[in-house]
Amino acid sequence: MLKIDLREIRKSRLEQVIAERFGGRQIDFSIAAKRNPTQVNQWLSGHRNPNGDTCRSVEAELKLPQGWLDQPSEGTAISLSAMPADYQSRLAKADAATLRLVEMALYEDDDEAAARLTPSLVAMVRALKVMIADQGPQDSQS
Repeated sequence: MLKIDLREIRKSRLEQVIAERFGGRQIDFSIAAKRNPTQVNQWLSGHRNPNGDTCRSVEAELKLPQGWLDQPSEGTAISLSAMPADYQSRLAKADAATLRLVEMALYEDDDEAAARLTPSLVAMVRALKVMIADQGPQDSQS
């Protein structure tokens, strides 16, 4: 069964905001977000994960829209480990452009991106959407 991994999405979004707003400087992000630099480093290294309340607090401090850290970004890689084995196999062979189209069709409901995919990939995207809707996001602890 597909599991939406908010840890990966949140880590990607944290990396994005640190790169875009703070020039990659974790310490500047930590100060602005009012978080301990060690805690931020643990989030980014995967040793710890921010929970929903922590994410909402960070979003508020940085004046990001509520829920922003939980939304896949345009550059977020598809988590192959969260997908059924046959989908993992197919996507592992895909080039970066195809993966991006799949992401756009899956996470952004981009019909133009879906139209550029092969019929079998469109069917896979539809199946993944059903799995996502059936299971819903899985939150993690801080």
